[in-house]
Amino acid sequence: PDLILSDQNLPGKTGLEILRQIRVSQQHQLVPVIFITGRDEEPYKVAALESGADDYVVKPISPKEIEARIKAVLRRAQPEAMGSEVAMSSPKCLNIGRVTVDFQAHQVFVEEEEVYLTLTEFRLLSELVKNMGKVLSRDVLRGTALGNLNVTDRTIDVHVASLRKKIKNQANSIQTVRGVGYRFSAAETPAAALS
Repeated sequence: PDLILSDQNLPGKTGLEILRQIRVSQQHQLVPVIFITGRDEEPYKVAALESGADDYVVKPISPKEIEARIKAVLRRAQPEAMGSEVAMSSPKCLNIGRVTVDFQAHQVFVEEEEVYLTLTEFRLLSELVKNMGKVLSRDVLRGTALGNLNVTDRTIDVHVASLRKKIKNQANSIQTVRGVGYRFSAAETPAAALS
């Protein structure tokens, strides 16, 4: 599928259990998932986002808003939808310290071992490594990596926390700059290798 809409309350299994199965599936791990649910408590939102949901929407929601959110998530999922000028100017792969990001294959390796990221995590990491050493505010990340979705700072923080766990935050690679945003830094290597 191009995108999955899921509720939290489903017969047999919870939406969260199904989401976790999707994220470990080789075939479907990069498929964007949007939760549309009546559960608006923070623990449910955080659990869904940490497990790999790309968006979390609380009912009731208008058809126009869900359509806009679907389009935004699909736009983020289609890197080729970006202008050819942007795609041509981007490197195919970045090697920074122990972390390697292959932008074309949508793969991330830590010390040559593949790490499986959600689409949102991959886009956040890509934006951070492409701007290595620069501090990116949550607003910038919201616009460039998340496609200007109506997401809160907390949502970005949850995705960054999950990303840190998955890449084991080697050499403190994703640093928090209090009151500003995040910076990717490779303390162990003086320069990034581009290919």
